[in-house]
Parts: sequence; C-alpha cells; structure tokens
Amino acid sequence: MGVSSLVEALRSRLLSEMPSLYYLLELLCRREFGRGFVELLLEEPEKSYSLLLRLYGRDGADAILYHYALKPALATLGSSPSVSRLLAEGRYLEALKEVADLARWNTVAVGASQTKPVEDEGKEQEGPYG
Repeated sequence: MGVSSLVEALRSRLLSEMPSLYYLLELLCRREFGRGFVELLLEEPEKSYSLLLRLYGRDGADAILYHYALKPALATLGSSPSVSRLLAEGRYLEALKEVADLARWNTVAVGASQTKPVEDEGKEQEGPYG
C-alpha cells in the first residue's frame, strides 16, 4: 500500500461521509497551496493542519484529522504503536506526520520488493570506488 492508494482511500472516505467538507478543503488548499487537501495532508502535514486550525480551532482540527485522515489511514496501512501512542497523547499533527512517513515507507518497500534480480549473479560486483 503506497501513498497513491492511501490518497484514494482518504479521498473516498471524505467524499462519502462529508462531501461538503471535502470540497471546501479541496478548494481552499488548491487556492492557497496549489494542490488538493488529501495530497497536502500527506506531503506537508503542517500546512494542512494549520488550515484546519484556522477554520475549526484545535478541537475541530483534531477531530477532522482523527476521523477522516488518521483512522482510515491506519485501517488502510495497518496499526502502528508509535501512532497509537501519539494519538493517546493528543498529538494529532505528529501522528499525521508519522502516518505520512509510514505511507512513504510502504511505497519504498513495495517498490524495492518489485525490483528485478541482478542478471550477472556470477560476476564480481564492483564497489562504489571501483
């Protein structure tokens, strides 16, 4: 599961449960930051959180992050003890950063597992300095 799959899962969740919120946040993010809300959540969590804070205050921003980003992201990516700890401490922005890192890590891990094996198995490999 990579970033693009997570983006689609989060977008789908927001659209199905809170379409008005999704379209408002999408419009504001595109105007202010040049990209969609869900992409901004994962690429630059601080900017998306600051927008939510301005619109809804801390409690509203945290509730939106938890219900429409963190909870579905963890359902998609799998649970994480570090994210669970951050959520229990009420550190939603840090939890979002951790989820974004997990999504990127999953993309790297999936990409690495799909690389082709080296063709010249018997040939001695040179190091970085020759």
